[in-house]
Amino acid sequence: MACAMCLFATLLCIMTVASIGLLVYLAYEYSKHSTDNCDVPLQLWVQVVSLTALFNLACNQHDRYGTLGARIFCGWSFDPENPERPPFRVQFYNMLIPSFTALWNCVGLYWVSKAHEPRDGFHPGGNSTVHLPEEKISRCTEVAAGLLSAVRAYAGFNLMYSMFILIGVAGLSQLLYFLARRGFFRVSDAAPPGSLERNTEVGPGMVEPSGSWEVGLDDPAIVDHPQCPICLEDFGENEVLVKTWLDMVTF
Repeated sequence: MACAMCLFATLLCIMTVASIGLLVYLAYEYSKHSTDNCDVPLQLWVQVVSLTALFNLACNQHDRYGTLGARIFCGWSFDPENPERPPFRVQFYNMLIPSFTALWNCVGLYWVSKAHEPRDGFHPGGNSTVHLPEEKISRCTEVAAGLLSAVRAYAGFNLMYSMFILIGVAGLSQLLYFLARRGFFRVSDAAPPGSLERNTEVGPGMVEPSGSWEVGLDDPAIVDHPQCPICLEDFGENEVLVKTWLDMVTF
């Protein structure tokens, strides 16, 4: 499991560096074609991406009190001394920005595909192809081909990047946890076989340690700890108290 998580973290770092590189490439192409208007609003798409990136850097960086955005827009701050689950409005805010980013990347890919569509069409009632009248606005494939490629590369990669994080955080960790609980993974800090039997106290009248037996309220362990550690209530006289093992050895 540790190797899998280490591999995931390494790939995440590599993809983060690649995403930053594509963002620089996008900014470079935008500077070259910022005034080249064409049939899809590529400049608008880049401007929204830039504003979203700046907003994440300014408001969505985590510290020990949560994020600045959660404190400003949701009026909630994480208390390290009294940790609690964020309220629904904070969870909604935390999902809003990545959801919008993924949706905007899809919009960018859609505009890129529209820019590559031919300006040919069909008669409404037939199958013959006709050439539609040339529009006044220029084609992005002709006047801003570099920006078009940058938008396609950045939007496509970041969609893949988002899916990788979602699968890795929400899916891979749960899968590894499930496999580890079912015994498919062996961890280095597990107790060796037979540890429970070697460190189980033999109860009265027992020939071999079976792991549990009934005790009364006068048992030393009950006298020292007369409360249930789960419900924090005192043990009653009519309750059946079962003792398992003592003095577990740490390996």
